Amino acid sequence: MKDKLKGLVVGLTLGTLVTGSLAYATNSTSIDVYFRQLKYMVEGVEKPMGDSQGFIYQDTAYVPVRYVSQALGKDVNFDNDTGTVWIGKNYGGDGRQQIAAYQGGTVTKAEFDSYVAANSFYNSRMLSGTQESQVRGYIAMKLLAAQAGDAYDADAAKSVDAQWGQVVQYFGSPEAALAQMKQWNANEYDLRQYLTLMFKQTAVLKTKVDDSTLKTQYDKQRAADPAAFVTASVRHILIATQASTAGGTARTDEQALARAKEAFDKLAAGGDFAALAKEYSDDPGSKDNGGLYADADLQGYIEEFKNASATQEIGQIGEPVKTAYGYHIIKVESRKVKTFDEVKEQLRQQAISGIYQQFAATELPGLIESITLPQPSAQPSAAPQE
Repeated sequence: MKDKLKGLVVGLTLGTLVTGSLAYATNSTSIDVYFRQLKYMVEGVEKPMGDSQGFIYQDTAYVPVRYVSQALGKDVNFDNDTGTVWIGKNYGGDGRQQIAAYQGGTVTKAEFDSYVAANSFYNSRMLSGTQESQVRGYIAMKLLAAQAGDAYDADAAKSVDAQWGQVVQYFGSPEAALAQMKQWNANEYDLRQYLTLMFKQTAVLKTKVDDSTLKTQYDKQRAADPAAFVTASVRHILIATQASTAGGTARTDEQALARAKEAFDKLAAGGDFAALAKEYSDDPGSKDNGGLYADADLQGYIEEFKNASATQEIGQIGEPVKTAYGYHIIKVESRKVKTFDEVKEQLRQQAISGIYQQFAATELPGLIESITLPQPSAQPSAAPQE
């Protein structure tokens, strides 16, 4: 192979490849390489090499990392203190500035900026709260994730790969996803680091909640609230007292009740609920649908309406029920109590949230040793367009 190379063989010290100076060549290795004039194509377009050359070593072509990176639109920086070449976002240099310390670790400016960028991109909104509260949230995540050790590494990697695939699918291509991330000052590395911590934190919190505890919570909520975990199909006619709902004219309580009783009497006499809802109801969300809200979670309703829908006899038309909106005539067509197995994961998420809040409020303050707030990083002026 060597006799086919039309280049110059020279002895080259590896320590000079990045810096160009022998001052950093201590403990380096001397090798024989062949310089050769090479042609460089980037996405099918030839890029001029200028004064730089590539070389051949053991049948492999080597080119200057700075040239290739800049040809791809990436900045390149060398951190001599750590012997690191940064391509794209620089997590070294000033980024190594320590901005917080906690029992067992520290937080650098670079990793915190990475967390903020990835969090903002993934949740499609700027991270809320003060910068100090953001740092505390990041420390909490690191501390909880650390409790996982390496037990969840394989599962975390699979989950992160899957979520990255979903991000790419959502935006249509890796290039489109990266372009969107760039608007949040994030990249794939930032997102993968964030998702890995999130996965491990969640895995640790899940271990603190068992099914028997969740079943006890389910039973307590069912005993305390007849509407807990209940879905129902409910028809109603609203006679509003609020001007914004009642066609721009406010009714007195007496006027609304009189109109509600009028509609109720027609229903009791066999009137068609759908037709009377269209005639009488002031609820724009249901009047043209016969007053029907199908298979709705009762916990989303205002208290008086919720309680009536949870207890009223199925198929019967109840007396007008007063709420802050006016008077409702209600007919429950069907009702179902979700089983524990159906709501177990919902309860688990609620329990995990509670455990996290307790950790953040009671344990975290004692684990944080110091926070030195960094200067605000440049942020996009507005959320990117999807």
